[in-house]
Amino acid sequence: MAFEFARRFTGGETVAQMAACGAFAGAVESFFATPVDLVKCRLQVQREAKHNAYYKGPLDCVRKVISEEGLKGLYRGQVTMLMREMPLFATQFATYFYVRQWFARNVYHCKMDALPIPAIMVAGGASGLACWCVAYPLVSTSLLDHNSSRTQ
Repeated sequence: MAFEFARRFTGGETVAQMAACGAFAGAVESFFATPVDLVKCRLQVQREAKHNAYYKGPLDCVRKVISEEGLKGLYRGQVTMLMREMPLFATQFATYFYVRQWFARNVYHCKMDALPIPAIMVAGGASGLACWCVAYPLVSTSLLDHNSSRTQ
């Protein structure tokens, strides 16, 4: 939804515009993903047996974080998430657009909307590979930020 909004705003006809639309979508997505990622990480780092664990599950974790840290506590790591998601989404959407455009111009000589499924699959795979090559170094930073937030 955020990507399509940005695409209508920019026109979304160039690789740079698609990257900007992707970055915008990543920024919007990060506000939903940060609390989910925080809860996931806090549940994963518990070393106690389930019956002795501090967090009894995802909803208990959300409840405890809000009661102990306020709503703001769910957004610990937001800056790191933005640093990861914006380049990740920008790279993913720009690469997907570029590869589809390349296939349409150089291989199939058709409009991008008329590409066969194998070309679309290759574009999707290339975009996934490219985005994680860009974002992977920030993944470890994101985990460190979430894990250290619990000890502060």
